[in-house]
Amino acid sequence: IILLLTLAAQLMLLFVFVESAEIDWTKETSALVYTWKCPRDQDECENKNDRGPLGWFGFGILMIAFLLKDIIKGIQLIVLSAKKRHRRQTRVKYFLGGMLLITMSAFALYVSIIYNVATATDDKEVIENAVIILFVNDIDEQLHDLLMAVSQNWVDRMTLQEEEQGESANEIDSQERDDEEDVVERDSPVQTSQTLPKVDQSEVIRKLENRVEDLEKYVGQLTLQWNKSLTMPYAQRGSF
Repeated sequence: IILLLTLAAQLMLLFVFVESAEIDWTKETSALVYTWKCPRDQDECENKNDRGPLGWFGFGILMIAFLLKDIIKGIQLIVLSAKKRHRRQTRVKYFLGGMLLITMSAFALYVSIIYNVATATDDKEVIENAVIILFVNDIDEQLHDLLMAVSQNWVDRMTLQEEEQGESANEIDSQERDDEEDVVERDSPVQTSQTLPKVDQSEVIRKLENRVEDLEKYVGQLTLQWNKSLTMPYAQRGSF
């Protein structure tokens, strides 16, 4: 619930800047700045737009510093969601979390660009607008810090509980896969025997046959000795 409320707040605030950047003079919410000035005493109009490469260079540094890490984390979560060692529910969480991080970062970048193009008239305003929009995009981390300040034990307990649920789910999923592999092995004895080399099978059979013959000879010798002892007088049996 907290995550959904945070995302809703971010989107609502970002859409305020989107509406302000619309090129529609009939809307009062539009903050579009018309940079062309046409003095009455001159025949030509002048463009008062002082945006230059320096402002956009600073804008790019800010975007990389604040948004690139979220995009990288989102890609890593999507990669983790493709790992079969995780349970399906965990993989879905990873995928949705990664997509949300990438989407929110890309949307913040889009809003920053269109708002600066529509309203910024110099390099200082480009950087100021970028900082404001990045601060709005940083609400989730600020809210996390707020929760940590209010009740750190509750946040730690919830985090630990989530980790334990993920570990137990992975253990259950691993056990289920092991059980499935055992069932497959029991159901395919012919395939298992066929994987053994034929030479080894014949060698084992030959050794078993020789062992059986040796045992038969030994049993025959014991039987002859026992019968011979029975035919001897009682006094000679002890020496035998």
